[in-house]
This record gives sequence, structure tokens and C-alpha cells, in this order.
Amino acid sequence: MPFGPEFASWDANEVITPVTAAVIGLSLVESAYMAEIIRGGLLGVEQGQRDAARAMGFTPGQTFFRVVLPQAMRVIIPPGGSQFISVLKGTALVSVIAMSDLLHSVQVVYNRTYEIVPMLIVACLWYLAVVTLFTVGQRWLERHFSRGHTTGGLTRRPNRMTDGASA
Repeated sequence: MPFGPEFASWDANEVITPVTAAVIGLSLVESAYMAEIIRGGLLGVEQGQRDAARAMGFTPGQTFFRVVLPQAMRVIIPPGGSQFISVLKGTALVSVIAMSDLLHSVQVVYNRTYEIVPMLIVACLWYLAVVTLFTVGQRWLERHFSRGHTTGGLTRRPNRMTDGASA
């Protein structure tokens, strides 16, 4: 209690470690964006899909997991993956709270060797490799969840009568 008797006390630096601060900070920054992406993806599924599932006798849980979520994932994954990669690149910011991440490790090395530019290039290459790996994974997920979905208009079937084929 402020200005009153002390029941318990603890050091804030022991309770909130640099890892905890980094996770809380990055989560708070990105949670609103991700919530909006997920909301938009779920609202992007037409109401007729839910009605059809209800007509087939699906429970609300079955409707969500078997009908709505697979269709929403096709819309959620591209911006969600981009946000994840943005957070991955944003982890360089946690070096300012003395957490040992890639950029902090590079700073420790170049403070000893005085080779600043080569060490920063190495850090850039590592970030590039990790981001490329996650981009490939995101592309695979996008292809997986967009199976069976056509992006263009109606597919034209050949017509024997109008295409000049003999009957």
C-alpha cells in the first residue's frame, strides 16, 4: 500500500526479466494488428457458408473448424505471415533492453574487434536467411489453404458446337 504498511516487496527487475519485457512489448504492439487481421478473415467468409453448414446439421464448433476457419485462413495467412515477419525483424529492438539477441551479440563482438560494418553485414545476412525461411513457409501455407479456390472468373469449357468441332 502506498505510504502504508508493507505487506510484501520485490525487485521489479527480478519479476520482469528482459525476455519477459521483450515478449510483453512485442505482443502488445502486434496484438491489435493480428486481432484485426483475424477478424477481417473470419468476416470474409460468406454467411451462406455458415447457413449451409447449419442446414447439413453441423454444430457451431464443427461449422467453425470445418467450414469457416479453413476458408478464413486463405485470407488470414498472407497479412498474418507478414506481421510475423515484421515482429521477427522487430526483435532487433530488444537489444536496447540488454537482452541477448542477434543484434546485441553483434554489438558485443564489434565492441571488442572494432569491425563494425562487417559484423553488421553478418547480422543482416542472418536476418535475411531467417526471414527468407519464414517467407518460404508462409508461401507454402498460402498455397495449402488456397487449394480449390479459383482466383479468376468462370472457367470456360470447350463447346463442340461453337468451337468448330464436328459432332
